[in-house]
Amino acid sequence: MWSSRHPSATRRCTGSTTTAGGGACQKAGLTMRVHDLRHSFGERAADAGIPLDMRQSLLGHEHRDVTLHYSSPGLARLLEEAERIVRPVPVLGVVHPKVRAVA
Repeated sequence: MWSSRHPSATRRCTGSTTTAGGGACQKAGLTMRVHDLRHSFGERAADAGIPLDMRQSLLGHEHRDVTLHYSSPGLARLLEEAERIVRPVPVLGVVHPKVRAVA
């Protein structure tokens, strides 16, 4: 979840305890901001392959750049993409153990 990486998430429930979100957060014992749920949604939507224009609409954003901010790739997706760099590349049907992918 995005909230676990947010710098202000070191405090418990930064939302007001008088709001539904803040009260629910404290009751659940979570360390997060209610607003972080928007980031989690955008991130999961991006990881699920939902197109940018659909994520923009679902999140209610007018500008594409805002949607991109809310839907940065998750850690699993980043690791998967980084792994593509070090996977062996087949050469004429044979994988040489010292050959690494570069693109």
